[in-house]
This record gives sequence, C-alpha cells and structure tokens, in this order.
Amino acid sequence: MSLALKETLREFLTPAEYLDNLFALNLQSLAARGIKLLLVDVDNTVLPPDSTEPSLRAVYWFEQLKNYPFQTVLISGSLDRRRLAQISAALHTPVYYALLKPFLSGFQAVLAEHGARPAECALVGDALWSDILPAKFLGFYAVLVKNCDQPVIIERRTGLLRRTRAAFLEKLIQRQV
Repeated sequence: MSLALKETLREFLTPAEYLDNLFALNLQSLAARGIKLLLVDVDNTVLPPDSTEPSLRAVYWFEQLKNYPFQTVLISGSLDRRRLAQISAALHTPVYYALLKPFLSGFQAVLAEHGARPAECALVGDALWSDILPAKFLGFYAVLVKNCDQPVIIERRTGLLRRTRAAFLEKLIQRQV
C-alpha cells in the first residue's frame, strides 16, 4: 500500500476524539464549535445491541442535552424498528433506523431533514468503518467511544481476522490520538 493511500486512510479513520464512553463527551465544547446536530449511534455506544432499556445514567445524560443549543438524534443501522422505538421513547430522542451504514445516503437524509450542514454536525459512535469513516468523509466532527454504558457480551470464539483487524485499528487510533 502506498504511503499516500495509508495517510489518506489514516486521516479518514482517525476520530477527532477517542473517549472511554459517551458520557465523557464535552457538550460545552460541542456547543462552542457551533454544532447544531449531534448524531449518536445506538448499538454499543448508548447500550448493547441486545438491550432495549437504557441505563438511568443514559436517560439523565440525554435529558441534559436539552440544555444545549443543538438537536440530538439517535442513529442505527439496525432494522429492528420496535426495539429502536422503545429506546427512542425512553430517551425522548428521535431515532433513524436502517441507515445502511457506512453508505452516506442515510446520513445525508438526516442532515437534509434537520437543515444542517456537515460542518455543523457531530457524530458519536463505536465503530471506525460504519460510524467514523462516513462521518469524516462527510465533514462531521467524529467522536469514537470504546464502551457503552452496560457491558457488551463478546463471543469467546472470534475469528483471527476479526481480532487482527481490531488490533490493527486500535494501534492506528492510538498513534493519532
């Protein structure tokens, strides 16, 4: 792989911030940046993908977002409308599901509906390929989080390729952040 390609890939996969969890996000800093729309990935960012009930901490955090000048929406690539509607109701936050991440059209539709420009958007997610890459490509302020509020159950039998890719991406992020 050429050096230029590596640098371009690194640029698109490096988030502006890399945080332990969603709650470490500095909301005042986002407001000062002129953010008007905050997109928050649901699965493994707010709660595990098999959960329908956000923690009290998450409910409180989303309630605090109402004190800031930006709109907040939940996003997900999931097709489970019922589950996402429950989460949306619990957090009093609109949700967009089946975004077909990392394709850009779903993100662009959310922007158009809210009348926001990419430079006025921030995205918080847990995945480089489906959250950070499209966010950076569109010009969003991209924040990567390590953990959701509740522990995520990971199967013991993960493939060698998945473990190798995860280790490579982790090292890539650590070099840049």
